[in-house]
Amino acid sequence: MIKGKSILLVATLAVLVIASLAACNGSNGNTTTPRTTTGPADLVEVTFFFESDNCFCLDLAVQWVDTVMTEDYASELAGGKLTYDRYDTRDAETAPLMEQFNATKFAFFITTHHGETINTWQVSRIWMYTDTSGTNAQLKEKFFGELHRNLDKALYGES
Repeated sequence: MIKGKSILLVATLAVLVIASLAACNGSNGNTTTPRTTTGPADLVEVTFFFESDNCFCLDLAVQWVDTVMTEDYASELAGGKLTYDRYDTRDAETAPLMEQFNATKFAFFITTHHGETINTWQVSRIWMYTDTSGTNAQLKEKFFGELHRNLDKALYGES
């Protein structure tokens, strides 16, 4: 009898762990590949969609995006070379913009302007690096690295 209850308890816990990880999966959108344009962009626009009051790992990911954008790229923001707009997908007024970008609840888009050429792409790989515990420094480093790679590419190199 005790063995049966132990097995049931372990199975229940396993289902709960799997369900919590599945709920914390971030964006299921596809990353789009931008057309190649060489050289630094004239302007880079970041459009970030997030859902407020979500699971811990996605709330942490929102903090990480904000940190990268407002701290690591502060000079680019201040200089006007980079813009950063964030939208809560729980806000009904965000729906038309989500439709325009074909965005999911969590999505990070970069738009580059090279003269008359405008390219927009989604960076969805960051969501693979969300951290359910908040303690995994490697996941945080990969998350930050993916944002930096894409932003640097947009600002200073090929996009």
